[in-house]
Amino acid sequence: MGILRFFCRWGERAVLRSALVLEEEIHGLYEALEDELGGQPLPEQLLRILGEEREHRQLLTNILEGRIPDPEAQLVLSRGSFHALERVEPLDRERYGSAWHSLERIRDQEEEILLFFRSLAAKTRLPGARRVLGFLADQEDVHVGLLDRLLDRPVDPDTQGPGEHAGRPGR
Repeated sequence: MGILRFFCRWGERAVLRSALVLEEEIHGLYEALEDELGGQPLPEQLLRILGEEREHRQLLTNILEGRIPDPEAQLVLSRGSFHALERVEPLDRERYGSAWHSLERIRDQEEEILLFFRSLAAKTRLPGARRVLGFLADQEDVHVGLLDRLLDRPVDPDTQGPGEHAGRPGR
């Protein structure tokens, strides 16, 4: 049983390391937006996403380094979203036009990450990795919905929460 547990833990860590790489990549794209805006502050909604992406990186790092005991990890993973998507107004394209293309690219990258996390969560037999990936997928889904609203993209009016944005069915 010891060897099986070793390989399960090793597999879980490999999956979570992959997730960390993606979170670091998307976080870097958000940080680069600040430079593109030439000193103009990021809108509040994007600052929140940037903070959440930072939290995702820290969560994955802490889990991988064994700094979060399982009960505490469960508490973190049970947290919901703090975005009131129905109240988000589109960004002023004239004001944020210099970064518009980057925002669209970030939105598409967020969706790719969402689909990847959801796919991995569905395929893995490792409960810990499944919970973390499910949580991250739900968070990325909210980010996609928020970016759709900021970019004034059509959004399904029936979307209510994680797993239901942009016409994608829930988990």
